[in-house]
Amino acid sequence: MSLRNIVWISVVMVLATLALVLARWRPITVYPQRHRCNPAVDDLNGAIRAYEFIKRHSYFKVSPDKASRGAIEGMVRRIDKYAVYIPSDEKILIEMPGSGRRFGTGLMVAAKDGKIVVIGSLPDSPAYRAGLFAPMEVISINGISAKYLSEEQAQKILQPTGKDGKDNEVVVALRRFRSSERQARTSAIIIKRLKPERLKIRTVRGIVRGESNRWQYLLDKRRGIYYLRISEFLDSTPAELQEAYCQFDNPKGLILDLRDNPGGTLLSAVAVCDRFLSKGLIVQTVDRNGNRQPYYAHVDGTYPPIPMVVLINHHTASAAEIVAGVLKIHNRAVIVGQ
Repeated sequence: MSLRNIVWISVVMVLATLALVLARWRPITVYPQRHRCNPAVDDLNGAIRAYEFIKRHSYFKVSPDKASRGAIEGMVRRIDKYAVYIPSDEKILIEMPGSGRRFGTGLMVAAKDGKIVVIGSLPDSPAYRAGLFAPMEVISINGISAKYLSEEQAQKILQPTGKDGKDNEVVVALRRFRSSERQARTSAIIIKRLKPERLKIRTVRGIVRGESNRWQYLLDKRRGIYYLRISEFLDSTPAELQEAYCQFDNPKGLILDLRDNPGGTLLSAVAVCDRFLSKGLIVQTVDRNGNRQPYYAHVDGTYPPIPMVVLINHHTASAAEIVAGVLKIHNRAVIVGQ
């Protein structure tokens, strides 16, 4: 065989081998080390592919920041309906839960029978100074009909967050409830402009404020019956309760009002229960791994075992439910309401 033929055969064999190698080869995308080692990337692969699809086909220009925030908000809401996502740029106008400090108008609303209704106003808040008290129906907020607002949306407008929230007024249109539907339709609409401000929340209240603007707790002087209302459970609530109780003069009975109390911090609720119980289990928490954390009552600091009534209603929730339930289970109080 000639040398020329040998060379051609060698070239053909090299090309054939290279073609076989190329046919079996697949492109390998090299990701940063954190992607290869982070299982969260694989967990969220579907979300990433959805984002890429939307970005590629959407008529509108997709903002990465807006898409990321929407995904996080949806994730948090889907996993836990009681949780909320707070972006870093909105932290300046809110405080840690339970601190007793917040920003807003002070108008408290809730959804009832398809309407947004006023359930109260925080003392010394813009809403309180404007004379907005229950029972009232919200007609609109900032020009948006209450028919199109959920309870959560209404609360978010009334308690704004974000760096621009402090500069915005909230315009609320309301109507007072009347004894009949016909009277309600004809009652005057009240329009109030509320400027949100930083509020210091006091959670323990009495019946009325006296001349010195201090709460009065004595309900029935002859029988020695006192009245306490806890609007929510914050870190400051146990100390406020102690401050109020120290003003009692030989109490013979106590009415503890937890109506419309949305709850609050667990440790605050435990501390309040501990004031009325001298022993026994108050509550215990169980995490997803089955680890238990019990909380017990102590004899030190327990108030005298005077007769006690706890008032509740449909809006008594969370930590407030715990307090009512614990006092009932230990036969420490009679529960009135549902």
